[in-house]
Amino acid sequence: MARSVYVFCQLFYPELISSGQTVTQLCEALSKIGMNVTVFCSQPTITSRERLKKQIRYQSITINRLWSTQFKKLSFLGKLCNHLTFGLSCFWQLFWIPNNATILVFTNPPFLPILFKIMYPIKKFRYHVVVFDVYPETLIVANLLSQSHWFSRWLTSQNKATYQLATQVIVIGRCMKQLIDFHFKDTQKESVYIPMWSDDAMLESPDDVSFFRKQWNLNQSFIVGYAGNMASFHPIETIMEAILQLQNESNIAFVFVGEGAKKDYAIQFSQTHQLTNCYFHTYVKRQELPNLLASFNCGLLGLLPKNTGLSVPSKAFGLLSAGIPSIACCDHHSEIAMIFRENDCGLVSPPDNPKQLVDAILTLKNNPERCNHYSKQAKKAVKNHYNLDSIATQYFQLLTQS
Repeated sequence: MARSVYVFCQLFYPELISSGQTVTQLCEALSKIGMNVTVFCSQPTITSRERLKKQIRYQSITINRLWSTQFKKLSFLGKLCNHLTFGLSCFWQLFWIPNNATILVFTNPPFLPILFKIMYPIKKFRYHVVVFDVYPETLIVANLLSQSHWFSRWLTSQNKATYQLATQVIVIGRCMKQLIDFHFKDTQKESVYIPMWSDDAMLESPDDVSFFRKQWNLNQSFIVGYAGNMASFHPIETIMEAILQLQNESNIAFVFVGEGAKKDYAIQFSQTHQLTNCYFHTYVKRQELPNLLASFNCGLLGLLPKNTGLSVPSKAFGLLSAGIPSIACCDHHSEIAMIFRENDCGLVSPPDNPKQLVDAILTLKNNPERCNHYSKQAKKAVKNHYNLDSIATQYFQLLTQS
């Protein structure tokens, strides 16, 4: 008899941002290897304000869309309201989930796992927490909260109690594991490291590698691509300064595909400095992602040093699967930097040094042999360590342990 798992995550199919897509991929894979997957998520906030059906079946997954507000994600108050209303709907839903049920809950929104701690005395759920982002530390380094603020102290204490009662706490980076285990060492529970993943079967098979190049009229350009969220903790300033230094390299084009808090800054910077080598587009549909990544000669991603251990840029794994030689603008000790070094599949550049980023871009542009080497190594790394089927099997084993 197939085992059942209830998945709680605010973002899910058909959301276009990375966290929604990665959770969708994992659930698809779990369903294929024999789990009955039931998902509780919100209405999409990126694709449309139109409300989808409350319950649908998608690739053998039952998707339940709980009520929540649908304010724009880029508005802080709107996002907070979306989080709170979704959390209330989840809390109500927990009363109807069977006792001792197996749960997979993501930190999206950050307080979501705490609801399972509150319900534990009544329902005794076997809940597994997947930490995508560490809170309240993410708010603290963003100067939105102080460490001494009552909410910071409250959230930390609630997280400790939540992790103590959890069946497992799963982290997506070794730098994150080190931080979590240190902060919560008095809980006597060690987190489990399972890396991020990518749907390598899909990304390795683009059907038209020149589709976006033709659409953008960039057929002859060396395209440096940034695909995904441009959030406050990504070093967009460093990237834009590097683009400014490369403005006279006429055959290099910088393409940004996505949204985020820093997109307006990047557009304004480009306009102020009259950068003719800079292009901005919104998210593409999931089925278009293979063609999008295949159009890149070089991929870009990054994370500010103060966010090392608090987050792992999932966009890196799509680039690896597609075999795109990439540059990670991140701290030397971050998960992505470790992956690039261990697998010799890309370059690492300090997130606060535009000149070194310029050098890294020119290194890839002027060395096709190195690009080819990184491409092969990237695909090999995904095949050996970060492919969706392998990661789904690790989750399956954790979720089905008695």
